[in-house]
Amino acid sequence: MANSDFTTSFHTTATPQQAYDTICNVAAWWCPEFSGKAQNEGDAFSVRFGDLHYSVQQLTEVLPGRRIVWEVTESNLTFLSQPDEWTGSRIQFDISAHDGNTIIHFTHLGLRPGIECYDACSGAWGQYIAYSLISMLNGGKGQPGFPPAGPLAK
Repeated sequence: MANSDFTTSFHTTATPQQAYDTICNVAAWWCPEFSGKAQNEGDAFSVRFGDLHYSVQQLTEVLPGRRIVWEVTESNLTFLSQPDEWTGSRIQFDISAHDGNTIIHFTHLGLRPGIECYDACSGAWGQYIAYSLISMLNGGKGQPGFPPAGPLAK
């Protein structure tokens, strides 16, 4: 189990294309301190969470309505002893239609139990997905920024 990447799946009534479009709107659900583009293969963007987290992601695979993969090309998570721990990891969203719903399978490849960031980062991803991304997908508003919405924010 120590080699298992952080992953979670959820469903929404949004169409696969709506899900794709929402995920690409990074500033609206993950981080408002966003710079760059997150629409097409080759695009790159950075996010900053104050002085705690800075990272640059490049879109390495884009299949509209089906899959988005971001490779982390630079990271500086200042709360870690190895601040570049995310560099080289990949963040993947697989999108599929099933029985009138859309299923999104999220995986942060390289975010595994045993690395320093696992507990804090997997918890934060869970919060952003549950309280921001899913809210947007179901017609509500995203809650980007830090701390993430939900129980960890308290």
